[in-house]
Amino acid sequence: QQQGRRPVTLGDEEDEDVEQELATALCGGLCAHAEMLLHKADTERDEAATAAGSSEPGPLDPAAAAQIEALCTQAASLQPRSPQPGQALASLRVEQGRSEEALIVLHASVALWWPPKSGSDDEEGDEDEEASWEELEAQEAMEAAAALPSSSGPTSVSTSRQKAVEQDAMDMDAEDDEDDQDNQPSYEFRVECAKLLLELEEDNQLAVDILVHLVQEDDSNAEAQHLLGLALYSSHRYDESLDPSLRSVTLLQQQRVPQDDDRWEVYQELVTAIREAMGQEAAA
Repeated sequence: QQQGRRPVTLGDEEDEDVEQELATALCGGLCAHAEMLLHKADTERDEAATAAGSSEPGPLDPAAAAQIEALCTQAASLQPRSPQPGQALASLRVEQGRSEEALIVLHASVALWWPPKSGSDDEEGDEDEEASWEELEAQEAMEAAAALPSSSGPTSVSTSRQKAVEQDAMDMDAEDDEDDQDNQPSYEFRVECAKLLLELEEDNQLAVDILVHLVQEDDSNAEAQHLLGLALYSSHRYDESLDPSLRSVTLLQQQRVPQDDDRWEVYQELVTAIREAMGQEAAA
């Protein structure tokens, strides 16, 4: 009897889904552990510098750096399409003073999720589908008008059909939004990515693009608003930077952030700096 390849069954697909979920969870756990170790090593380095009376921290502990890098490598092997290991490794390279390497690794990580998916590839198909629905609605309305003498007949049929089509379109848009969100890293992850880009890149355009997208996604996030203002200010786009920077301060007020929170001073200093730059620009 000839032995053939066993066909893929629903159970196989479910097993693959479970394996992917486990790999994703393990990858995220390893990256979180790497970030925790990096924070610990950075704190210990600062404390050692303070104890020695030095204003400049020394090099990162080589043993800790090696352990962190190993965790990132292991995480990447589990989920090669995850941007988390690359961003964690970029953070390590920053702390090691290897900025050029950090930027290369960070760009590779960002490329896995940016730019976000959009419906541009399907726009032509969506337009054709919309036209088909409109033709169908017109045909049904004409048939209803011929079959029903009452003036209320065709209106009710067409309106009912239109409502159904509109609801289908809304449902499809909601599903597309959910798919886009599923393909994106968490909001906090993208905020941290923008911070790294601002630190590493001379041209802040990529950081600006990501932050504009974040603010559009959630305009109540004070940190994203502040970072957008900072990115625009650093690019000498002072007029554009003022609005998000003022918005960040307003959000601190609305969210009743305590006055002893460091963000008050940082956010207000940026607003002051922007206004001073705008004044100097106007006087020039």
